[in-house]
Amino acid sequence: MKESVQYLIIGGGINGVVTAYHLAEAGSEVLLIERKRIAHEGSSANAGTLSVQNKPVKMTASSIEAVKGWLELDAALGGKLNYHRTGGYRVAQSEQQLAKIQTIAAQQREKGLEVIPCSAEEILKAEPNITPTIVGGNYCALDGYGDSKNAVRFIAEAAREKGAEIMEFCPAQHISYDGKRYIVETGQGRIEAQKVLFAAGMWSKELVAELGFEVPIDQRLFQMQVTEPAPPLINHVITHANGNLTIKQSSENGSLLIGGGWRGIGDYTKFQKDVNLDNMVGNAKIAIECFPRLAQLNILRSWAGFDARTRDESPLFGEIPGCPNAYIVGAGQGGFTTGPAYGKFMAELLMTGRTHPIMEEFSVRRFI
Repeated sequence: MKESVQYLIIGGGINGVVTAYHLAEAGSEVLLIERKRIAHEGSSANAGTLSVQNKPVKMTASSIEAVKGWLELDAALGGKLNYHRTGGYRVAQSEQQLAKIQTIAAQQREKGLEVIPCSAEEILKAEPNITPTIVGGNYCALDGYGDSKNAVRFIAEAAREKGAEIMEFCPAQHISYDGKRYIVETGQGRIEAQKVLFAAGMWSKELVAELGFEVPIDQRLFQMQVTEPAPPLINHVITHANGNLTIKQSSENGSLLIGGGWRGIGDYTKFQKDVNLDNMVGNAKIAIECFPRLAQLNILRSWAGFDARTRDESPLFGEIPGCPNAYIVGAGQGGFTTGPAYGKFMAELLMTGRTHPIMEEFSVRRFI
């Protein structure tokens, strides 16, 4: 492991790994350290849904760039990411829900996202197994899904091939700044860096605090469940107007992956996480309400994953106030979706000092 580097990235989730990939591609010297294995937490424990239309309106432009990034990375890696742009429906089961998502869709169209209003009949034609109780919804051709279990690890392998050094089981324990360089004490020795990027989710918080800044993020735990393989039931990515269901069917083995923001339980400071049984049942219930044939299937596995969120649910991106050449990325909704864009934009910021225009509103300074 290098003792002195130009760029040090702390955190081996999708944001850190994609940043390392683009820095290495540009010929920069970069070292990424991860306390456990690459993508050990949220970047492999999420549902893999890559939907644009279910993101907050302020994230529309960056989410469009993100799914472009998924397409580009999947092509560059020879299809290893299993990226499927199936298109997606956001469905409503009441007129109130429908009015809500149609208002949101109009705002998203103003930001360049093509979202098409659909009648219940149109959705039932595309998804014949969906409940006939839906009243309508929206369609977005950019929605899709990826292989959350393996995608980030494949990107990390590609980053290594381009020259990035990646150290697993190398936790960052303490950090200080001597006025010129950042000094990081790790489980495998000391590292000095000209620039440092915090991309470790909740674990960024305590490290940044050592530099004198309180990162405004809180712990979240999401949870998912996956069914046994099934005959074809769902053709697209489905999200619900209530924001409490995402579901799609794997093209590889026919299993259905069910998520939707239902929270698990745990404590990131103790590395403890588990599913919440009541929320597991609630998630399954709304999935069955939308697709009644799911009631015939067995759940094979359910799991929880750590997440980090800001108070306004939007990501952190940019230089940390009062900490020159120290940066942070993450802690917004849909981090797995947005990673390919945020990592690319962060690499550009680290190398040029310029923030991409669509990322400026996510500056950490908004909390000061």
